[in-house]
Amino acid sequence: MKKSFLFLLVFFIYFAPLSAKTQSNILIIHSYSQEYSWTKKQHESFVGFIHQNFKAPLEISTEYLDTKRVAFTPKYREKFREYLQMKYAGCSPDLIYVTDDNALNFVRESNNALFFGVPVVFSGINNLDLQTQLDSSRYTGVYEIKEIQENIKLLKNFSPQTKDVYFLGDATETYHAIEQDVKNQQKDFPTMKFHFINNEQFDTIKSELQSLPPRSFVLLTTIGGFKTQDAISQTLQNTIDQLSNLENLIIMSMEDAYIQNRVIGGYVTDGKKQGSLAAQKALQILHHVPVKNIQASTTQANTYIFSRKALLETQLYLPDTISKNSIILNEDISFYIRYQDEIQDSFFILLILSLTFAILIYLISKEKKQALLDTQKNLLQLQKKFEKTDAILQNIEKLSNAIYWEFEIENSRFFVINATDLELGFMKEASLSYDDFFDDFIHPNNFYLLKESIKTAIEENAKIEIKHSILLKDSSSIMIRNAFHATQTSDGVKKIIGLIKRIPINDLL
Repeated sequence: MKKSFLFLLVFFIYFAPLSAKTQSNILIIHSYSQEYSWTKKQHESFVGFIHQNFKAPLEISTEYLDTKRVAFTPKYREKFREYLQMKYAGCSPDLIYVTDDNALNFVRESNNALFFGVPVVFSGINNLDLQTQLDSSRYTGVYEIKEIQENIKLLKNFSPQTKDVYFLGDATETYHAIEQDVKNQQKDFPTMKFHFINNEQFDTIKSELQSLPPRSFVLLTTIGGFKTQDAISQTLQNTIDQLSNLENLIIMSMEDAYIQNRVIGGYVTDGKKQGSLAAQKALQILHHVPVKNIQASTTQANTYIFSRKALLETQLYLPDTISKNSIILNEDISFYIRYQDEIQDSFFILLILSLTFAILIYLISKEKKQALLDTQKNLLQLQKKFEKTDAILQNIEKLSNAIYWEFEIENSRFFVINATDLELGFMKEASLSYDDFFDDFIHPNNFYLLKESIKTAIEENAKIEIKHSILLKDSSSIMIRNAFHATQTSDGVKKIIGLIKRIPINDLL
């Protein structure tokens, strides 16, 4: 009896508090500010994934070191550490998520004074030396790999004769980690010469860039920490705008947040992927998977992203082998599409005919054989009255379980009729501008394919059939078969008519 009592006492002392805890807590510490684009993408992707996939009660708290604006001095670190100790006294998190090197270094340095032993998930970390330095039983995450080799190969595709490439950065701790990684890989390009331009003062950077030869290739590493002559932090947008005004430069990027204005893009680190991959690891920890069993990632977080507008302005051609695997922003727009009244009128005529046919079926069931024959003759006479719109009606009749679309070239307008059960981002029938048609309906990866196919159909009067993806209302996508060709109405109006059908799952396998 005494042994049983002791067992129950031990059970309640050690296990009752565990069972009482019903909420998990995550503390997020970012190196930079909440409005810094790179930080914002990682944060939103991480938080969104966790909320979507972790169904138990959860509280997320977020802090920002803001080290693009504030010098990361020992004094500042100590004050920030004291602030966290006071704010989160008695409320230790179950997990810490940090983005970029400064926040990770801060947590490591605060190991004995702040949240000792709590698992840490990171993303956006440039210092690859940490792979052998971090305690794998406590730290895991996603390293931010600036893919030097892929970007240099891309540069050589753009300009085979180029030998000099300039790496530009803001002289921050993150920049120096990237610079060291670039130098480690320079041996793989013996015919190329790498130059490093970095300084905290943007005016100094700008002066050096202005002296470069025409059409010099500049690769942006990390540029969010530049300051003015008055030591005021310069906004990222202002930095990119001023760089874009230097017409002697062709500016590539190794980070997705910098693809603005005349920055053409490249094989870039993807903030959304960084946050999502980190969240997947955090979710495993919240489900009690040991951290040592969750390996840190050094791949999967980079994507080819380009600005079509910037490519055109710099007169660069994107190879098909890269283009088909890329995200293209600011797709070149050369058509503005106008709605056609005749198609909508014909659609209503079809509805009237269908209603008439239904009524005739009902009457036929009550009439004699001769009455049926008379009715059939009347129906044929009724159909002959609509011979002038026969071509349109034939097109619309094909709409059974399909999406019909039409582009009138002269008046420049798309008209779309959805006769399927698919939930699209617009009404069952709609008149759409070129922007809305592609943004709301066509998957971004297929903009160029569809545009060029329409152009071919117009120029060669050809029948075209292609496979590509379309967007549904919930932002998911499906593969479809799109068949279209050029035609001309009896009054000389040139147009493209097309029919979209969903590809059965068995055909995709």
